Amino acid sequence: MFNVECLNTHLDDVDVLLTEHKPHICILTGVGTASRNLPSFPEYTGLSKEATNSFGGAAILLYKSILKCKIKEKELNFLLIELEMISESILLGTIYVPPGTLPPFQLLNTCKDTPFYIFGDFNAKHTTWGCNNSNTSGTHIFDWLESTGNFLD
Repeated sequence: MFNVECLNTHLDDVDVLLTEHKPHICILTGVGTASRNLPSFPEYTGLSKEATNSFGGAAILLYKSILKCKIKEKELNFLLIELEMISESILLGTIYVPPGTLPPFQLLNTCKDTPFYIFGDFNAKHTTWGCNNSNTSGTHIFDWLESTGNFLD
């Protein structure tokens, strides 16, 4: 996961990451206006969703060897895909939660009966996670994790 804080100004950084490390999946948050017209990267397929502000947006870059993938949910600042693996399918998502707003729990709740992984910039703080203080978003995420049996890793 890479919070690029405006992809258009960090294209070279992403290109170096992809070229040198060849990750199968690269999750980007803070894509900014590039989420409307995602740049192409050799050997990668890019999926993106626009932001509600100039700092948001989310994208997932999939290496050419990943063939079975479909978009499950796509809303502003949120993208969820289903990857078909050999023995099961998993949901993989990326999210940007603008400061002062709450995560889209209605979207996260659609995943509750399936193994899923959400990566992103939640702009959330909670003392349980080693932060000096908790904010509203952090408290809501903490409570959601506790009530659903999900966990933060």
